[in-house]
Amino acid sequence: MPISIYNYEKSKMPLILEITKNTSLRNLKDGYYLDNDWQHGPNTLIVFLKNSEERFFVDEIKGFVKEYIEANPLDKGYLEEKQALYKEKQKTLVEVEYRENVDVNLLYEHGEVISRPRKSGIYNSRQHRKAFDTYRCKLNEIYLKMMDTYQNLSSIERAHFFYINFVL
Repeated sequence: MPISIYNYEKSKMPLILEITKNTSLRNLKDGYYLDNDWQHGPNTLIVFLKNSEERFFVDEIKGFVKEYIEANPLDKGYLEEKQALYKEKQKTLVEVEYRENVDVNLLYEHGEVISRPRKSGIYNSRQHRKAFDTYRCKLNEIYLKMMDTYQNLSSIERAHFFYINFVL
């Protein structure tokens, strides 16, 4: 099962990069990938290639996120505004993505870390899902390097980042 980290910050990059550099995840090359989701609030999922892996990481990540949130508090007004927006949009998002059995009134708090089922998706078979997960895990290191570079760019450099790296 994935680990979900609920994060209402404007940018998820700082926390994600800190977690991947400063927890045991840094030793799990090609064993997980990151994904974003909206269910029950904005969250980043850590999806493991081996479904039982999360039990080895969840307590460490909970502790790390707690320390990070305490050191980087959010403005209460901003947080309440974001939570209201997510609560308002949950029902529509459930319908758009054809998700079932989602409590649209449930929102997790900023900094909460839980184990939860995978996001639903349309896959033809278990093999299709396994292939998708394998490729995502292999691409995760590239994704993290890009995120690390991107967060340090100016707005002008950000506007050109993908063009320079993938078109030229």
